Amino acid sequence: MRSWGFDFADASGVGGFVSLAIEGSGAWWWTALVRAGEPGPVVVFDADVSAPRGASLAVRAEGLWAELVCETPDVHWGVGLEAFGLRLDDPADALGDGRGARVAVGLDLEWEAAGEPVRVAGGVVQAGVVHGELLVGPDAVAFDGTGTRRASDGVPWWEASLPAGPGDEEELAVVWVPLPTGALRRALTPTGWRDRVTG
Repeated sequence: MRSWGFDFADASGVGGFVSLAIEGSGAWWWTALVRAGEPGPVVVFDADVSAPRGASLAVRAEGLWAELVCETPDVHWGVGLEAFGLRLDDPADALGDGRGARVAVGLDLEWEAAGEPVRVAGGVVQAGVVHGELLVGPDAVAFDGTGTRRASDGVPWWEASLPAGPGDEEELAVVWVPLPTGALRRALTPTGWRDRVTG
């Protein structure tokens, strides 16, 4: 399995992440957007997408177009998304039947390195700055914050080294990610995303 992920957050408590995992002829895509003080996230999730063709990291399915573009290795990436997602009342609804209000979601983001890539168990992580635009329904929000790039090869992305959590930091927002076995709890804190895998 190969996987890529980009986390991002700004000083106002707006944040999100995108993840793409590829195994064989199939792929898995997840996007979540959160805002501190709001009850639940906006999510785009598809665990049954055809794997990208060739060197492209673009996936397409009904109601989903997403692409990760490496402009310059270890320096500059682009993240694009046009999809329909769900606005959840409760973050835990992502683990159930996934009911929520259908909403258009878009991302047009640029990730630029703010440090060298660091090798960790299962892959690499790299700090960066993120800027661009977030679209939720009719609302377009300019984004300017920080973020982390992750890449892993040979292991699922949720088994690669991730920021420890949750610790004692204030949790501004929470997202639950369903996994083949168990779930991943992602919490946005004032210093970034913190993760915990549950059985």
